[in-house]
Amino acid sequence: NGVIDAPSITTSRGVKITDHKLVYCEIKCKKEKKVAKMVKYRCFSKCNIEEAVRDISNVDWDTVLQMQDADEIEEFITENVTRVFDKQAPIVCKRVTRKISPRMNADLRTLIKAKNKERSQYLKTRTIYDWNKYKNIRNLVNNMVRNTKKEFFSENLATTKNTKEFWKTLKSCDVVPK
Repeated sequence: NGVIDAPSITTSRGVKITDHKLVYCEIKCKKEKKVAKMVKYRCFSKCNIEEAVRDISNVDWDTVLQMQDADEIEEFITENVTRVFDKQAPIVCKRVTRKISPRMNADLRTLIKAKNKERSQYLKTRTIYDWNKYKNIRNLVNNMVRNTKKEFFSENLATTKNTKEFWKTLKSCDVVPK
């Protein structure tokens, strides 16, 4: 007849399956992880320009005058300048997991750094004063993020002429899947 009345049939959750209840299925899908990328760059944040100039001036540049081959001269210059750069501004390898958001600006970055500093200060001291400072700056950051998103999308999506640009803008911000 097609009517099932078997109270002994249950799911893994202990729910009895009868003809009165909705039969459903759960599918667990793993979200595709973005592969981290390694980026190499020279870190000039701690570069001492006076010391770099001093190191370059200490190189015996007169040896270039005795060289005959242009490739040899180029190799000598490159080698010495690279040695100074390696000392003053070493190459750093950094792991990058995602692109920087196009709506992120310098003010927001500064405020986020201040928020992180206040959070670590609170975690060290656990005082109410530090908690209130952290909470206020956290709320300020959240409001600024919200306002920055609104401005970014209202400016960029309002000026798009066609749907291709519209969806490209949304995909660049990870609003919709690519």
